[in-house]
Amino acid sequence: MNNLKKHAVNETGELHLCDADEELLYCNGDNNKPDKSKPIVAVIYGPGSKIYADANQKLQNASMERVRKKGKVKTTAEQSSADSAEFLSTITKGIKNLEEGVEMTTDKSILKDLYQDRELGFIADQVAKYSNEWGNFSKPSASS
Repeated sequence: MNNLKKHAVNETGELHLCDADEELLYCNGDNNKPDKSKPIVAVIYGPGSKIYADANQKLQNASMERVRKKGKVKTTAEQSSADSAEFLSTITKGIKNLEEGVEMTTDKSILKDLYQDRELGFIADQVAKYSNEWGNFSKPSASS
C-alpha cells in the first residue's frame, strides 16, 4: 500500500472558469477590458477530500429522506437546482477574483446564489464536471 500513497490526490484543485463561449474569465481592468493578471478561479475540494465525501453523503441522505417521506424519487427542477447548488457551494473552498477587490470569495451564500443562477448555469456545470474527475486533483509528477 505504501507504494500507492505516492499516487494520492490533492485535497483541492483550481479551475480557471470560462464563460458560455468557453472563453477564460478575468476580472475587468482598465477600460473595462479583462485584466489577465486576475483570472477568475474556483478552488474546488476533490473526491479524495473529506469535505467532498461529506457533501456527497449529505446529498444522498437528502434524496433518501425524500423517498422515505414521499415514497418517490422524483424531484422538481427547483429542488434539483437547490440540491446541486448546496453541494457545489459546499465543495467550493472559494472563488478567486469573483468580486471586485476581493481576493477570494468564500461566503457560502454568495457561492450558492451563483450556482443557482440559471443564466450562469455554465459555471455550475464546469465545477460539477471538474469536481468529478480524479485526474484534476492529481499531484504533479516528480519528473515534471
